[in-house]
Amino acid sequence: MAFGKKKKNVLPADFAERLADYGKRLKDSARKRHSHYYFGHMMLRGLLHEDPTRFIDVMKSPKACKFLSIAYNDIKAGSDDEVNIEVTEKDFSVHLTTIKDKFAIIITLPETIRVAEAKFVGIVFLEEVQFVEEYNSEKIRYYTLEQGEAIKGGERNVLCEWEGTGEKSSHLNYGDGPDANLELFKESIEKLLPN
Repeated sequence: MAFGKKKKNVLPADFAERLADYGKRLKDSARKRHSHYYFGHMMLRGLLHEDPTRFIDVMKSPKACKFLSIAYNDIKAGSDDEVNIEVTEKDFSVHLTTIKDKFAIIITLPETIRVAEAKFVGIVFLEEVQFVEEYNSEKIRYYTLEQGEAIKGGERNVLCEWEGTGEKSSHLNYGDGPDANLELFKESIEKLLPN
């Protein structure tokens, strides 16, 4: 290139907008937001194991997303989150489905901004739950698709599972998960379920 000639702009047209968005996400990811993690990993799981029949009834209700948004905002109100994002029922979706002929509930959670926040929760009932007295936590599987730490930039999701309840629970990490897509999440869960 000859001295004094203008260099052709090789940056995408929306570069400034994307850079500003990235800066905001980076700033937000460095700030505390415990409520999202707690909601997807602890609270929903606690409500499920406390009374699975009631949990199923609520998730089958047309007001399921409203219930989820109220519960989430209640947690957020009592937290020390530095990121104050109000969620509404539109930030959730509940999908009743089957995986390997087993009843399943997949819940889409509000947008993630930090590593380990869940994008999806997948609950699979290996046996029908009719009465709380007959409930066995080993017959319910609880999966999460979580935001991972991208090593080379871009997006990375991690497929995980919670086993057990209370102090005897453990968090299993299956490594790279699928893109944040409902059908791909279902397929990933299907591969992990026992035959």
